[in-house]
Amino acid sequence: MITTAVELEIERPAESLVEAIRRRYPKPGMAKDSQAQYCVLGAAIQYFALSMLCDFPPSVHAAHLLGISEDDAKAITKVNDMGDFERAWALLGQALAARQPVDEIEDGTGRV
Repeated sequence: MITTAVELEIERPAESLVEAIRRRYPKPGMAKDSQAQYCVLGAAIQYFALSMLCDFPPSVHAAHLLGISEDDAKAITKVNDMGDFERAWALLGQALAARQPVDEIEDGTGRV
C-alpha cells in the first residue's frame, strides 16, 4: 500500500495537526458572514488538499473527506456557526484523534 502525504500528515498528533491547520487558516468564519472565506472544517479540507471548493462543506461531505464521524462534523459545524471558533478547533482535534487508521477505513472491516 502506498502512503500518501495526507495519510502521513493525518497520523501526526491531533494537537500539532490542528495547530498547523490554524497557522495556515487563522481566521475561520460563519457561513452567514459574507466576509468569511472558510469555516474550521473547510480549513481542514483545504489543508489536506482534499477539495479546493469546500470553504463551507456540508457536515456529511466533510466527515467523509476527513474520515471523522458525521456526529463530530455536525458538532464542529454547529459551534463554528455560533462563532465559537476555539471550541470548533478543539472539537476538530478530538475528531481527528479519534479517527481510525487509514487502512482500517479503506478496508471497511475495522480490522488491519
